Amino acid sequence: MQRPLHTASVMPTRRGVLFGAAAAAAVPLSMLGRDQAVAQPGVMDHAAMTPGSASNHAGHAGFPSGSVPPERAGIDPTAILRDFDKGKVSTLPDGRTLREWEITAYDRDIEIAPGVTFPGWTYNGRIPGPSLWAQEGDALRIGGVK
Repeated sequence: MQRPLHTASVMPTRRGVLFGAAAAAAVPLSMLGRDQAVAQPGVMDHAAMTPGSASNHAGHAGFPSGSVPPERAGIDPTAILRDFDKGKVSTLPDGRTLREWEITAYDRDIEIAPGVTFPGWTYNGRIPGPSLWAQEGDALRIGGVK
């Protein structure tokens, strides 16, 4: 005796729809060959470039290439890696450590590439804002000002 096929309809899940859309978008992209992409006008073959060779384009997405010097940008990326703000430290009556910070947001034009500025908020005058350091069990109090 054969069992009947299951005929109940199944509603698609949000996850299933998203995976299906991603797979459908990936198929045309995977069919685009490397030779076709390089043959397009204005597209450079970055894999064929040697280190230190000059490129003849104005950067990605039409932005100028290069870095903004730290003195003009207002931040030194290598200094931020080692800069931790431990806050104002005090001891609570129960013996725990209390760490307090005051974070201030400023409106500022930020130079993200040479000659390209973007309006944004800085926190305590910089982007990214301060890295707050604490130990497990510390009580934290963070105040904000705009």
